[in-house]
Amino acid sequence: MAQDAPVSAVRATLLGGLLLSAGRDVINVTSRGEQRWRVAAGRGHELLEVGGEEIIWSPEYGLITHLMPKGRKGWSRPWTGTLAADGGDGVYLVDASTVSAMGPDGADRWRATPEALRHMEGPFPCDDGVLFQGTRGMESVAIRITRRGTVLTETPLDRGAIVIGAGAACEPLVWRGDEVSLLDSRGLPKWTYRVGEAPFTKRIRGGFLLVNTGAGHQVRLHVLGDQGRAVSAREIPASGRVTRVEVADKGKLAVAAVGLCLDNSSPCSRREETRGPFNTLVTYTASGEPRILLRHTQGHLGFSAARQGGIIVASSAGPELTEVSRRDASDRVLWETALQGRLTAGPYESPAGHVYVATCQGWDCRPPFNLVSLVGDPVPESAGAPAEKEVK
Repeated sequence: MAQDAPVSAVRATLLGGLLLSAGRDVINVTSRGEQRWRVAAGRGHELLEVGGEEIIWSPEYGLITHLMPKGRKGWSRPWTGTLAADGGDGVYLVDASTVSAMGPDGADRWRATPEALRHMEGPFPCDDGVLFQGTRGMESVAIRITRRGTVLTETPLDRGAIVIGAGAACEPLVWRGDEVSLLDSRGLPKWTYRVGEAPFTKRIRGGFLLVNTGAGHQVRLHVLGDQGRAVSAREIPASGRVTRVEVADKGKLAVAAVGLCLDNSSPCSRREETRGPFNTLVTYTASGEPRILLRHTQGHLGFSAARQGGIIVASSAGPELTEVSRRDASDRVLWETALQGRLTAGPYESPAGHVYVATCQGWDCRPPFNLVSLVGDPVPESAGAPAEKEVK
């Protein structure tokens, strides 16, 4: 299916079919790619699901809008502050001094106004609530808010400390100097780990994945348990400035996609970021050792956890070709295929097992802007390519 703008996001929707973000519009199509309707959403919009309802956040219009069947719009509320999602269905509205949790009807489920706290950053979700970091005068504080909106604890932070995550019991995980520490409610370390420069931090099963660079800008991956024990700390043969990290569970530990810039002249350093954001995919062996699965110095890379285990990867090392593959938990290739054009969104696996990938032509992303569906048995008995079908 060809669009009039590059597709930047695709997923199934409770409204039926698929929702696409394409340029300034949100488009609803059937699983076969037939367009049902489209609505204007503005530049830089974001699609969210809150309590089973579809929501559009449009910074350009300064509006949060409820999206209904047939493209009708329900409630809307103006908003010019920060909207932060926790990766589930938690959506938080943050301004200079308040935090509120928005419900599916657009109303605040709760609103918290910590006394004299300003410049709040987060959220860092945890099992029973969410953490934010804010300032009170010259002091920095980590606040824990329960799922009912009660400010449960305020943890004082040392000067220069930055909250980078939350522990299993909602303790602040902070970086200061060259160390990462998990703090108790008094602000004292429960444990400390020397990591070097500030890491990108992701919560994984049983602990944390920290990604940063060491000497010579070599990428280092640290896997820590909940008690701060180093499960693995390894340097991989990749270098550059880490710009972004995402992880997915593939049935054992995790797989991580890392965005790297080689230097300030690299395309990913430019504001338009026409090549990226990911270019290195790291997986873990059965013994817990990281290894590079895919790597290219420029390009686009996307991945997602497969519904029946393993991962689906789409990778464009060049401007005219996208390679798509599915791998099991042991990284064995179950199927792979190649598409014309470079990656703009996906891969996304629908509940029916179809894999959707969006492409355009060239680094500057020229037409045609296609959404392609890979159909057939998502886990063939023998390696091979699934049927390829351009959604029309």
